[in-house]
This record gives sequence, structure tokens and C-alpha cells, in this order.
Amino acid sequence: MLKISTLNMIKHEMSIVNNTVLKVVSSVEVGLIDSVIEEYEKKNNIDITVIGTHGITGYDETVLGSTAMTIIKKSSCPVLSIPPFFGKTSFKSILFPVRFVEGIEEKYDYVKPIIEKNEASIHLLGVFEPENNEEIYPITEELQNIKRKINSSGYVVSYEVLSSTDIEKTILQTADSKKADLIIINATLDKKWYHLFSGNTFTHNIVNQSRTPVLSIKPGITQETVETALKVVYSRAQQYQPLNLATKN
Repeated sequence: MLKISTLNMIKHEMSIVNNTVLKVVSSVEVGLIDSVIEEYEKKNNIDITVIGTHGITGYDETVLGSTAMTIIKKSSCPVLSIPPFFGKTSFKSILFPVRFVEGIEEKYDYVKPIIEKNEASIHLLGVFEPENNEEIYPITEELQNIKRKINSSGYVVSYEVLSSTDIEKTILQTADSKKADLIIINATLDKKWYHLFSGNTFTHNIVNQSRTPVLSIKPGITQETVETALKVVYSRAQQYQPLNLATKN
């Protein structure tokens, strides 16, 4: 198996060298995939990791998490996951979904060079759950700030804010309708942001179900992020009433 992997690696290396101007460094490592990739990223100061995905194939992968998701969790840099049969070589249409609790500005820093290199159009999508109407204003404000930045560079940008009971489905449907070549998400962007490393999270669902490449960015958990998240959790806890204490009409 190791010999076959090495031969395949050499084959791919020669193909890239012969058809592009890229410099290629090959390495075959033995060990747990996620751990080997994490160690290699750190040792070689990798800026982005590119992986292929196979989609959800059965019960085990859905419940326990795919290899792709495990790599995203452990990676020290953004991870670009590419689904089967995606054959484009540039990103001309980019979907940029935004929710309330996430590092929006940090995510935009990764989007900007991709837009510039590909002269891409970008669609900003604000999404929130119906019971969280208080998120409309901050989401809209952030989208407008980013829209102004992109417009100032002369690139095409559109945006909309949608209420959704199934945010993953809404994002994937929007990607299809906009014919997006790339979805850029924050890897802490899930229904329960604090459940990033357990269960069937937003990131897991998007990466495994998307027919479009997904760039997953895992921002550092800053004190400001924690404080913002705790405010959201606290405000929602205040809104909760046990059935035995609920006011009767």
C-alpha cells in the first residue's frame, strides 16, 4: 500500500510540474491522517490545506464525523474541501454566508485575495433562525460594512438577509441558485457554536453535503468572541420558561 501511495504521489507531482508553474514538494507519511496533517502543517508553516470529500456515505460517517471534518477540527490553517466531480479551475462566484456569532472581519481577510485573483463576484448572505430576530440588525450592519469594502475595490457584490429554520439547507440552496464556485464559512458557524467538536454540526453538514468547494476558516477564540457568545447564550436562557412557570392565557 505504501509503495502504491508513493507511486501515485510521484505521478501527481509530475502532472503538476508539467502542466503548471508551481513548485511541488512531495512527502508520504504514515500515521493517523488528521494527526499527520496537523503536524505537517505546523512543521512547514502551511497557509492552506486542500482535501477531497466523498460526501455522507452512511450512518457511521453522519454520526461520528467524516475524515474531512476531523481534519478541519485539528487543522491549524484554513481547509479547502473539494467535492467529487468539481472540475472548475477558478472561483468566479463566491458565497459568503454570515451569522451573528463569528469572526466576520477575519473571514473577509481570506476572501479578499481570492476575489482579487479571480476577479470574482461575491454574494453576501446573512442568515438567522426565526426566533432570533435580534440578530437582524448586527448581521445587516456587518454585511453593509463588508459590501462597502468590496465595492471600494470595484468588484461585483450583492447581499440579502434571510430567516431560516434550516440554515445549512438555505446556504446550500443559495450556493446552487447563485452558481457559486466557492462557499466560505467560519468553522465555528454552527447551530450550537459551542458544539463544534461534537455531534452533527453546521460545518460537518455543509462540507459533506455541498456540491461546491468549501473553504473552512477556524478563527482564534478571542476574549471578545467568548463574551459575545456568552451574551447570546445568556439572553436566550432568560427567554426560556419552564412549563410549570409559564403564564397562562
